[in-house]
Amino acid sequence: MWDSNSSRFKTKTTTEPPTHAARMHDLGILLNQFGTLAVDFRTEADLFKSTSSALQLAITQTVEMVNHREDAWRRRLEREAERRRAVERQLKSAQDAVSSRLNSYLTARRNAGVVRMGPGKAHQRSHSHGGQQQFGHLLPHSSTALTGKMFIVDEGGPDFAEGGSEYNVTEEHFYDAIDAQIDKMHQDEACLMALKSVGDKLRSADAMPPTHPLYPEVAKICEDRMGILRGGFPCSNGDVGSVNNGWTILAKQGEMTIYNREVESADGSYLDPLQAVHSVNNITAREMCDAFWDVQYRLDWEITVDQAPTVIEVCGDDTVLQYQVYKRVWPATQRDSLFWSHMRRLDSSQFPSEDVNSEGLVVLDTWMVVNFSTKYGEDRLPPGAKTPSFIRIEVDVEMFCQTLWRPPSDLDTTNLSAEEWDEIKSTKVSRDEVRCRLLYASQINPGGWAPAAVVRTMARREYPHFLERISNFVISQNAEKPLKF
Repeated sequence: MWDSNSSRFKTKTTTEPPTHAARMHDLGILLNQFGTLAVDFRTEADLFKSTSSALQLAITQTVEMVNHREDAWRRRLEREAERRRAVERQLKSAQDAVSSRLNSYLTARRNAGVVRMGPGKAHQRSHSHGGQQQFGHLLPHSSTALTGKMFIVDEGGPDFAEGGSEYNVTEEHFYDAIDAQIDKMHQDEACLMALKSVGDKLRSADAMPPTHPLYPEVAKICEDRMGILRGGFPCSNGDVGSVNNGWTILAKQGEMTIYNREVESADGSYLDPLQAVHSVNNITAREMCDAFWDVQYRLDWEITVDQAPTVIEVCGDDTVLQYQVYKRVWPATQRDSLFWSHMRRLDSSQFPSEDVNSEGLVVLDTWMVVNFSTKYGEDRLPPGAKTPSFIRIEVDVEMFCQTLWRPPSDLDTTNLSAEEWDEIKSTKVSRDEVRCRLLYASQINPGGWAPAAVVRTMARREYPHFLERISNFVISQNAEKPLKF
């Protein structure tokens, strides 16, 4: 039995060496093939240590540099503050000295009743009578306003308003400034008269013929923009910042709601489309669109234009080509635009509105105004427009207006003809019963470069003011006039 166990043991031990050798052989093959891919932890640790040391050194140097810069600015601020305090002390001393001299002078002459102040040379011919003023009521305790070297007292004449005897502008410069201002006033008056004549010409012109070069473009753009109104008025439910159908509520003010979308073109220009919904009582859609479209009213509600718009061509009784220069907002470059403006009446039945019908209201009429940039007429621009000092704005603006009215409960308006509607408008509708609902849409490319955040902030602030200005103008303009449909 022992022999059998011994033989089995010997057999087992004799078979183990080949297995162990095979495993070692396989391990050698693996090390030869993949040994170079193994992670060298010592090298990695040394590399991490050196990188961390370099990063720590760089951060330390940066902090030291920031602290040094902060100390330099703090010392500079202290010097400026000390300099300001010194200037304030000098100014106060000078004011006290001038006040003391003035009070002493008035005290010495208070019994005379009249003080003669010598006028400047610029006033001796035309304002010599303004040099005598009554100072009997001015005693040392009387209030006196000091502004630099000029003092202003009650009952001051032209000499005091213009700077007194120490006014340093020469006579030639004074009259040149007056003449320049008078010339500007005459130019503004001439522009207003020209705009009024253009308005009269618009009302007497014929419709734009189909052969006009702008006719195809006007027809195509207007038909395309009607899709905005067919989509309906945006929902005004929600707070500022909420999103309705892809439109973000930008601002809300009373009946007015402003929406926008942030869109950028391929070249990085921002083309944010904007929509505004507003409701104005006691005016009609025609009256609102007339004020927005007719150039003779432009300066009555538009404050962004630098001067009266230049009418390049009256294309018809509903279309006008105009050039407009906008006020410069420093540090941006001044902008201008060349666009055609078209106004037309729309068929209200093509633009049904469920919310209006649910409130028991009816739409009496629907009007549209479209302003769209064009290159037509560039060869007829004013001489000043051909200089490279302006950046051209691309405008795409639409205003849709509807007149809403609540009919009496005993009036059936379901099957009325156009003639019957006209009779109702002239006999049953009063100004106190109507309101204008408008949808304003715009997509403007300002051109050039300007920070998008700044422009969007200005849009959020200025668009409500614009709608409020034109609404107030239309209300005051038509308050005592019959309704216009």
